[in-house]
Amino acid sequence: MCARITILVIPQIIKERFDIDTLIDFHNFNVAPTDQVITIIDRSSLTIQEMKWGLTPPWAKDETSASKLINARSETINEKRSFREAFRSKRCLILANGYYEWQKSGKRRTPMYIRLKNHAMFSFAGIYEDWTSPAGIKKSSCSIITTTPNELTEEIHDRMPVILPISQERNWIDSTQKIADLQKMLKPYSADEMEAYQVSTKVNTISNKTIANIEPINQKSITDWF
Repeated sequence: MCARITILVIPQIIKERFDIDTLIDFHNFNVAPTDQVITIIDRSSLTIQEMKWGLTPPWAKDETSASKLINARSETINEKRSFREAFRSKRCLILANGYYEWQKSGKRRTPMYIRLKNHAMFSFAGIYEDWTSPAGIKKSSCSIITTTPNELTEEIHDRMPVILPISQERNWIDSTQKIADLQKMLKPYSADEMEAYQVSTKVNTISNKTIANIEPINQKSITDWF
């Protein structure tokens, strides 16, 4: 499961990575379910868009399902009613710089921060839907796809979010991709390119969204974030 992430979006990086001009300058170091996330979608051209994290299917009567549909399992995404149509036709990149997971040891739950060793922004494989409220207001929401853990994250949790290599980002949101090829992308990211470390329990408080959340527990300050 992936239930907390960090996002640091800088317009210059978006321009260099996706050739998208944007005014979105977004940072949140404790993104929780139903918060806004930043996505890249392909609507004939690449577009950056804010969405609610937690999918509301188009047939839903209200948005109460959002907090429960934050993750979609890769093994069943093409079967579940809530996810299958989005998987086939509404895929997105969900931008992030890392995510939190709580490692269990007896009754103790230790918050761990997981990111790429080079500290770069990356993309989760995501799906999205557009839902129209009874009042006629159109809203977009998304889910992060999860898979089995790699050698690093299996020590922390039995699932991990699907992180896409840069070389596969545009393929993931390409509408011409075949289902079989998409499913091949839903695999654990290389453990050799990732790192994990313990952080303070202050991340447990959802309202605490500062960069201090990602400080290693055994250091006084963050250095070399980029």
